[in-house]
Amino acid sequence: MSSWGANTSDESKPKYLTDEEKTEVYATERGWELKNSKLTGNNNPAADTEVLVAIGGLAGGTSTTAGLGRGTISSVSLVTDSISAATGGTFQVKVHYNEKVDVTFVAGLGGTTPKLNLSHTRGGVGQANIEMSLVGTSPINDNSLTFEALILGTTIDANDVLSIGAQSINKNGGDIKDSGTTVDSELAITAAQGTAAGSVTVSA
Repeated sequence: MSSWGANTSDESKPKYLTDEEKTEVYATERGWELKNSKLTGNNNPAADTEVLVAIGGLAGGTSTTAGLGRGTISSVSLVTDSISAATGGTFQVKVHYNEKVDVTFVAGLGGTTPKLNLSHTRGGVGQANIEMSLVGTSPINDNSLTFEALILGTTIDANDVLSIGAQSINKNGGDIKDSGTTVDSELAITAAQGTAAGSVTVSA
């Protein structure tokens, strides 16, 4: 069994990395590359990225014939690990792609900022989803997208559970495409990815 994926049938990031380290790795025409970030010890955006696995034959073609194929969501992680019903607060979630994507949108009132839903249950009963908005200034070119919502303490109770369920990112009039192309990136988050991200139980 290979230690990494090398085509669209197997898009596995290097398997020797931890789940956290994998969020900093993405595919390019050179292979699997490591992002410059605080996690990797080099957050200089001007520095060359490190190629962990060199793979040939990834350049050219279309979304269905190129080695890279369409950008797909590889994992989801909850940035926020605690929130209180007494005070509420900002809740953040990151969606990680297997390659860099270009995101364009208009922020603010009447804008086109992409959205994500945060599932909210109370005593095992689903409550209204909490809408989260993409964080950042358009355009964004990255393999990880951060979504956030300001949750008021009046909308959550102690022991409520917040999580990510199966859904598709709502482009909301914005656009998410594979980096440097006109190819639409995939938007679907699977139930398995949501489960792997875990959940947060609201404290008193």
